[in-house]
Order: sequence, then structure tokens, then C-alpha cells
Amino acid sequence: MPRTRKADLFEGYVRSREPDMKKMAELTARAKGNRSLVEFADACGLNMSPLARIIKLKNTGPSVDDVLARIARNADPESGVTIEDLLEASGKERIEGGMSAQETMERLEEQDEHEVTTMAEVVSERIREYIPADAEYSHITPRVSADSMVAKSAIEYGSIKKKTDRAKRLLSYQLYLEASVYRQSVLDALVAMNYQVSLETDQTAIKGIEFDCYADFKLKTNALDAEGLDKWAFIKLKETGNRAAGRITSYFGMMFVNNPVKDGTRITLIIEDKATYDILRNMLEDVEIPASFSLMLLDTKDRKVVSEFVMDRSDGVEPVRLFNAGGPIDWEEIFGTPDED
Repeated sequence: MPRTRKADLFEGYVRSREPDMKKMAELTARAKGNRSLVEFADACGLNMSPLARIIKLKNTGPSVDDVLARIARNADPESGVTIEDLLEASGKERIEGGMSAQETMERLEEQDEHEVTTMAEVVSERIREYIPADAEYSHITPRVSADSMVAKSAIEYGSIKKKTDRAKRLLSYQLYLEASVYRQSVLDALVAMNYQVSLETDQTAIKGIEFDCYADFKLKTNALDAEGLDKWAFIKLKETGNRAAGRITSYFGMMFVNNPVKDGTRITLIIEDKATYDILRNMLEDVEIPASFSLMLLDTKDRKVVSEFVMDRSDGVEPVRLFNAGGPIDWEEIFGTPDED
């Protein structure tokens, strides 16, 4: 698995003062160069949120070292931004006799090489599981584009034999692959119903105050015309049980501040676990919100939409329901028949 984002990767440095947030924002913007924030985040193997918070001066504390290392490694060559610059702006200085920042970066590169090999093997298995052997790679990996050859090599050889400058993409490739399976399942279902569908380049799902929430993929479609919407944003719900309920509450809070309906967007959470889907559906059955929001149960093995539960809207608009959520929930099927005394 990819290395977790530790706060202190650079053991030869200590924090001696408060971070200079303005300097950090300026360095990060320079490192980005002419690339969009999406392109820069993609190159760094990061979500857009931490980079956006740095540039927009929204951070309340210093960025973790892993983020600084990724910014430095993927900085525009003409920017002149170095890891030493970023550490200094972060309020850190090198201790006497401590490992230099460049030495640490080289050590991290070696760790990445090992992780890339391990991840390549995992990705290879995932591709064999999800993707037909004769599939076109250009259709499987739209966000990886030319770098799809890295994934192809992983399939052919089972591992990466040497480090490449695209290794950072492969570390997060499994997530891209899974997103492509979700996307294709939904696309196939909508096309089969004769709706027009295309991919949106802007993946903003919900606009927040401090940071935005981004979709795993976002479609432009006429499937929601009857609801006055033309965009459909899909977010994979990673949590289960009570944690899933907490995540939904946070989305509701964001939608209360900035309703995606204003941008013509429905928000849908993708769920693969039927028990979690039924529990959340039961929890939201009699709840109304002004936004257009749904839960979608996917069967990724057969690549199909099993069911979609669409919440009622409190603004009087009748929501579009394309995939029947089914009848009453059979809890005994999920949890079994209670033991009789």
C-alpha cells in the first residue's frame, strides 16, 4: 500500500518557528506552473483539497511532510521550487549532523520503488478481475491517458522492473481502476436506456466554504431533464455502518450551505455493500432535503446498477427515479432470523 502521509518524514529537520503560510502558498502556486490544480494534484498523486487549502491560505497549521515532498518532486522545472524552500516555509530547519532534505528525498524514492512493485502486482490482479483480456486500455484508463502503458506493463510482467517517473500515478492507479468500473457500470445502464451521456472534466461535486468535495466521476446527461438537472456527480462511499451515516451527514451539511441543484447537479453515493445500502436507505426513507441526492447500489462483478434510492426533495420538485429501489427491506435476509427463546 502507498506510504501514509506522515507529519515528520524529514528526520534531519525540526520545527523552529511558525510556518509562513503566504510563502508556502506562493511556492505551491509556482510549483504548479501553468498546469491546472487538477493536473498538478494528479501529478502529485494527491486529492486537490490539500493543495487548494495551501494556495488559498485555508490551512490552520503546517502541511505534512509527505505533501511537501510530493510538491517538490512534481514542481514545474522552471519554478525553481525545492524541498529545502518548502521545509523552510513550513517553519523547519536542519539540525546539526541531520540527514539533508535531498538525502531524505532519495530514500523516499527508494521506498516508492518498492511500493510501486507491490502495487503493480495488486493492480495486475485487479485488472484481471475486472477487465476483459481483449479490452482496449484507452477505454479502461481515461485519466491515466498516455501513462496507460505503465499499467499495461504491470499486466504483462506482474511488476515494474525499474523505477519510472510515472510511478506516482501507479501508486494511486487502483483507485482510478475502481472508479472506471463504477463509471462504466453507470454509463452502460444509462446508454441502455437511450440517454445521452458524456464525461465532465470539472469533477466538483459540492462546493464548500473551506474546500470543495470532488466526485470520483461526473456526467453530463439528459437523464435528469425532468428534474431540471443536467449533471450527475458520483462519489464512492468508502465507509460502512455508523461511519457511513456520519459521512452522509457531512455531505448534507455541505449541501445545506451550497446546494448542488443550483449548478444543475445530482449527488449520488456509490455503494457496493448491500447491507450498508439497506441500512442507509432505511435511515433516509422519510427524510426530505432540498438537494437532489441518492444512494446507488452497484454490482461491480456483473457491472450493473442494482438499485438507486432517491431521497424526496423538500422544495416540491419531484425527483427522477430511473432505478427502482425495490420494496420493503427484508432485514431477516440481511441479519438472519432472530433466535427464539
